Amino acid sequence: MELENGASFSLEALLENPGFRAWVLKRDETAAHYWNTVLEEHPEHQEVIEQARMLLLDMQEHFGSYELTAASVEKKLEVQLEQLGSPKKLGKSPLISWAGRYRLMAAASVLLLLIAGVLWWTQQTKLVYATNFGEWETAELPDGSIVKLNSNTTLRLDGNWEEGITRKVWLSGEAYFQVAKKRETQSRFQVITDDLTVEVLGTVFNVHSRGSHTAVFLEEGKVSLALEADTLQEMMLEPGQKLAYSKAQHTILNNGPASAELTTSWKDGLLKFKKTPMREVLQKVEEIYGISFRLEDETQYDRLINSQGVPIEKLDETVRILAQVLDVDVQLENDIYILK
Repeated sequence: MELENGASFSLEALLENPGFRAWVLKRDETAAHYWNTVLEEHPEHQEVIEQARMLLLDMQEHFGSYELTAASVEKKLEVQLEQLGSPKKLGKSPLISWAGRYRLMAAASVLLLLIAGVLWWTQQTKLVYATNFGEWETAELPDGSIVKLNSNTTLRLDGNWEEGITRKVWLSGEAYFQVAKKRETQSRFQVITDDLTVEVLGTVFNVHSRGSHTAVFLEEGKVSLALEADTLQEMMLEPGQKLAYSKAQHTILNNGPASAELTTSWKDGLLKFKKTPMREVLQKVEEIYGISFRLEDETQYDRLINSQGVPIEKLDETVRILAQVLDVDVQLENDIYILK
């Protein structure tokens, strides 16, 4: 097989490859499956892949936090290069030969540029919060707002958070917002997705933006929704109301009352369902863990499910309890969970 996007097997190219870094550093299941297949089909490249993997893991020890300053990054890389160049360090790994010493040092320099670029970007323009499959995070924004990120979610922040300026964030995934009120400046807060923009002064709400639509649930306060960036259509939500809009279809998919307990239970580590089609139940778990389900009896996809809570903090436990709730047997076959 050829690497994605025409990438090569050089050490430098592997270190620059986002999928490769996701496999090594984030233990991404999708990336793991891809790179395990690469190793099986290209054993001749095992050495360079292992070299790149070891270098990334070694670098991770030094660059474990983006709170490092550019100066400290540079200093730590200096130490790393000295270690890579020493016979003592090289002797720890039979895969790293003297002939590969200069290639490793050049690759480390490439990695420094990548890290320095990330540092500059996050510190000077935007901040980024991101969770992988099966990960959750609570972030405190510069204005004091609190955001809980569901798994497989990315939140980008605008770099300007001065008083009186509209506070902007871009969301892909799902997040629960508790927006800090700015009574003196009346500074607006905007959550921007592919489908719509949520605008508030200070309130509590949930935004789910995956696939072909965005759903907004308002728990407290008031929000204004601008449907698509290039339209003037605006709508107001009241507490307890949920609206889902698809830019691709130019259609409001849902607009009406909804349960806060059911909509936002994920932030408490649970998924709760009431008369929810099994298809939607399975899709929720797939989104969280990046896995796939297949139901042998497809007529069951529309069966309505009720549950007071499926825990979502550990995949094995989630699948086990989900099987009990759905009254099915689960078998893992070729990375797909088969429900029988």
